Amino acid sequence: MDNHVHIIIIAEKPILVKFMKRINISYAMSYNQRHKRIGPVFQDRFKSENIDNEKYLLGAIRYIHNNPVQAGIVSKVQDYKWSSLGEYTGKGLLLVDKEAKNQIIDDFISDKNFLNFHNIEDERDYLEITEEFKQLKNKRANKIIEDYFIEKGITDFRELKSRDELIMKLINETEMSYRKIAELTCTTLNGVQKANKKYPP
Repeated sequence: MDNHVHIIIIAEKPILVKFMKRINISYAMSYNQRHKRIGPVFQDRFKSENIDNEKYLLGAIRYIHNNPVQAGIVSKVQDYKWSSLGEYTGKGLLLVDKEAKNQIIDDFISDKNFLNFHNIEDERDYLEITEEFKQLKNKRANKIIEDYFIEKGITDFRELKSRDELIMKLINETEMSYRKIAELTCTTLNGVQKANKKYPP
């Protein structure tokens, strides 16, 4: 991505730490030399999360491949130039371990099936940087509001007699603060708190 990278690595933690340190140093040296600058390139140390089962592995792969779509860089997962997605379907970069790739592809009956897998909605929040996490939560909340408007046959908050039901949906289905929910629903913080007291989860 433009400000971070996601990598799935099979390694013991001490080896992973050593590997990422070497990448950090070698990339920073190369980048600084090319751009005639000094100092660190990466803002923070790397973040990692353990993948302990196949379901989570597939979900993480789907999340990574969808990252450029979620960021609005491309409209389809297969359109992002720097993704490993093409490699799973016989095109693109040579980044993925051949044996690991074949084990993953064996779970799908065709390339089309593998691509369709990327369209499945996944509510799990995989390891993300803070700003990206906020953007995804905002997108999820806006989708809830949009679906609610469609369900009620309305197009504007002014057409709602009460916002309590929508507020409760946002409280129960997102991890947003009451202040942010108040902002999204064009109401007050006190209004959100009252709705939660009136209709507790």
